[in-house]
Amino acid sequence: MGLARSSVYRYFSSTSDILAQLVEDAIPRWTARLESAVSRASGLEKQVRAFGEVTMSFVTSPDYALLRALASVDLPPACQERLDRLHETMIAPLRDVLADAGHDQPDLVAHLGWSILGEAQRRIAAGADAGPITATTLAVLCRALLPPAP
Repeated sequence: MGLARSSVYRYFSSTSDILAQLVEDAIPRWTARLESAVSRASGLEKQVRAFGEVTMSFVTSPDYALLRALASVDLPPACQERLDRLHETMIAPLRDVLADAGHDQPDLVAHLGWSILGEAQRRIAAGADAGPITATTLAVLCRALLPPAP
C-alpha cells in the first residue's frame, strides 16, 4: 500500500517537516538507550564509557542517516527549537552522572564530551574504520571527562 505525495503533504508542509518528525520520533528511543546503558554501569568511568559506546553505536543506525539528512535542510524556528530541546535530552544522562560525581561544570563538560563523540561519528560515517576510531574516542572521552587519578 502506498501513499500519494499529495496525501503525505496534507499532514506535513515540506520534506524538512517529514524529516524533523522522524528525528523527533527517534530521539526518545536513543535517549532511553543512553539512560539504560548509564544506569546499568557502576562507577563513573564505566558510566562515561557506556554512554560513549551507545553514542558511537548510533552511527550505524538508520536513524543516523535521518540526522545527516536533516542537517542539510532549513527548518522553521519552532521546529528547530523542539529538536534542540530533544537533543539536550540525549546529553542529559552524561550531564547527570558528571553532576552526581560532583563535577564543577557538568553541563559544559557533557557538551564537550558530546562533541568528541560527534567527531568520531562523523569520521565513521565518512568511511573510517570504526574499531580504532571507537577505541581511541572512548579513551580520549574518559581522559577528558574523568577527574585525574590521585
